[in-house]
Amino acid sequence: MAFWKAELLFRGLRSRCARRGRDARRRRSPRTADRDRERKIHCYARAGIPVHLLIDRGKGEVTVYSAPSGDAYSRRAKRRLGAKVPLTTPLGFELDTADLGHVGDRGDGCMTRQAIYRHLRELRGHFTPPPGFTYPEITDGTFVMMMSPRPRHQVTAKDVTRQLEPQLPEGYFAFEATDTDDENLGKLRIPDILVTSREAMLTDDPLDPREILLAVEIVSPSNPDNDYKNKTCDYPAMGIPHYLIVDPRDGTWTYQWEIGRRDGRPAYENRLHLPYGKTVTVATELGTWTIETGDLPRYSAKDMMS
Repeated sequence: MAFWKAELLFRGLRSRCARRGRDARRRRSPRTADRDRERKIHCYARAGIPVHLLIDRGKGEVTVYSAPSGDAYSRRAKRRLGAKVPLTTPLGFELDTADLGHVGDRGDGCMTRQAIYRHLRELRGHFTPPPGFTYPEITDGTFVMMMSPRPRHQVTAKDVTRQLEPQLPEGYFAFEATDTDDENLGKLRIPDILVTSREAMLTDDPLDPREILLAVEIVSPSNPDNDYKNKTCDYPAMGIPHYLIVDPRDGTWTYQWEIGRRDGRPAYENRLHLPYGKTVTVATELGTWTIETGDLPRYSAKDMMS
């Protein structure tokens, strides 16, 4: 789930230009920016985002809005940049803002999607997930943090990995939980399993998603939409040609492949949804791989309550 939203502000103006064309190039007054910012804060509160983090380099401030109620946040705390900022969420951890004062914009008070993403990725490096949670993914200007996977989730990942690797061509392997990002799209994802070459993995940066032949996600009980909806949109846009969803909740799998376009956006052309017991067949340019699903574990009742 999305536990908090980060908004980056410069010179007292919001980080993203909502207007297009000629209006997008105009420098808005601080009063107009403040009104727009208040509207966005109300929108985030209505959406139920527990924490809205506002970073204003111009003022050297960090504001944390929390405890959404209706269309407003009932709590607000300000800190100077450089301080430890407590995030009052179910996570209960702190963000170190000591090194965030140097970040800049493109000079007109607005930021491109790529610049927003770069700053969010920098923010990501300034905190350590608390026990029970993973490092966040980034999509649409939002950090998405997940609970650490349950044991049956990991057994499923290992079973799938062990089946895939003997079938892969030389130099290719199945890797687990690896960052992959597309700066132009402003997205960083962490597939449960991905198939790529050893050579592609020898990088200091997140893996180039266009080096991935297959991404596999194992559905978590707490947030199935992240795999079924969000990543089904993100992965074809990122250039990942094959996407398999394994769902231990109901014992089914969904395989999507061949990137085309739908409504002007990249989308998978083909989709196959079948129960455990049916063999997954992934036909790629480097060969055809099969995954037997009959012995994959299902979540227990306790898993489903997590």
